[in-house]
Amino acid sequence: LMAEYDTFLAEHIQKRVNKGRGHVSYFSSTVCEEFIDILAKKVLNFIISEIKQAKYYSVSVDSTPDITNVDQLTIVIRYVLPDGPVERFVQFVPIRGHTAISDDEDEQLQTKQTAKGFILSMEKLETGILLELWSCVLERFHKTSQALQDSKMTLNTATNLLQGLETFFKEFEEKGKVLSGSILHRKKKRKVRLEEQSRSEGTSLDSSSRFKVESYLLIIDQILLSMKTRIAAYDHFSFVARFKTMTNSEIQESAKTLLHHYSNDLEESLPEEMIHFSALLKQHNFNRECSIEIQNLMSAFPNVSVVLRIYLCLMISNCSGERSFSVLKRVKNHLRSSMSQQRLNSLALLCI
Repeated sequence: LMAEYDTFLAEHIQKRVNKGRGHVSYFSSTVCEEFIDILAKKVLNFIISEIKQAKYYSVSVDSTPDITNVDQLTIVIRYVLPDGPVERFVQFVPIRGHTAISDDEDEQLQTKQTAKGFILSMEKLETGILLELWSCVLERFHKTSQALQDSKMTLNTATNLLQGLETFFKEFEEKGKVLSGSILHRKKKRKVRLEEQSRSEGTSLDSSSRFKVESYLLIIDQILLSMKTRIAAYDHFSFVARFKTMTNSEIQESAKTLLHHYSNDLEESLPEEMIHFSALLKQHNFNRECSIEIQNLMSAFPNVSVVLRIYLCLMISNCSGERSFSVLKRVKNHLRSSMSQQRLNSLALLCI
C-alpha cells in the first residue's frame, strides 16, 4: 500500500523483497509490525492533540464478540473542530468478565435444564403474544435508530425523533390499561394466625389479566422510563437550536438551568451573553459559509462559545461504534483469528 505512493519503496520491493534465502530484505514480519505500530501511534497522537485542543468531548462505548468470542469494547470520542464535530475511534478493549461461565463445573448440566425450561416457555401462549408485541416495538426502534445513525444528525432533530417515539409508546400503555381494566378478578383470602388483630386480603388476577399487568405494562413502562432518561439528558441543550423563536425570559431561564449543571465551565454572565447573542442571530442571517465570521465573534461571547462546543460534542447515536464493528469483522476474520490485541488496535485505527 505504501509503495503505491513512494517510487523508491516500490523499486526496493520489486528488487529485494521475497527473493528467497540468501537475499537481504528489510521487509520481514517484525519490520512490518513495527511499521504498522509506528503509523498507528502517529494517528493516535494526532487524535489526542486534537482532543486537547478541543477541550470538550464525549465518549461512546459499545461491545460485540469477535471471531474468537472475545467481547471487544469499542471506544469512540466525539469533539468539535473549527470545521465542525467529528467522531474518532480510539481502540478496542477486550472484556474478560464475560468468560467467568467457563469456570462453572456444573455448566453442562445446568445448560440442559435451562434448555428444557426454554422449550416449555416457548410453547406458552404468552410467548406468542410477546413475540407479536416485541415485533412492533423493535420495528419502531429500528426505524428510529436508522434515522439517528446519520452522521450529520442534529441534537434538536434527534430529540424530536425520541419524543415522537415516546408518544407512540404512551398510546401502547393506555391501550394496555384499558384492556387490563376490563378483566374481572377474584379476591383470595390469606390464612392468618389467631394472634393477628387484622385480616389482610390479597388479590389474585386470572392468567390473562396477570399477563397484561406483569408483562405487557411492565415492558411499556420500562421503555418509557428509559426514553425519558435519554430525552432528559438532551433537554438542557435543546433550547440552543431555538434561539430565534425564544423570548428573553425563556432564554434566561434556560441559561440559569445550564449554569446550575455546568458551574465549573460557565460564568454567571451566561444569561446576558445568550440574550445578546440571540439578538445578534435575529438581526443577521448566518449560514454555513459565515462560519469564519461566527468564529471571530466568539471572542465576544466566551460562555456562549463553551455552550455551543459542549452542545456539538454531545453523542447523538452510536453509528461510529457500529462502523468500528464492521472493521473488526474485516480485520480479525477466521483467517487471522490469532491476531494480537495490539495489532488489531493498530490496524483498526489505520482503517477507521
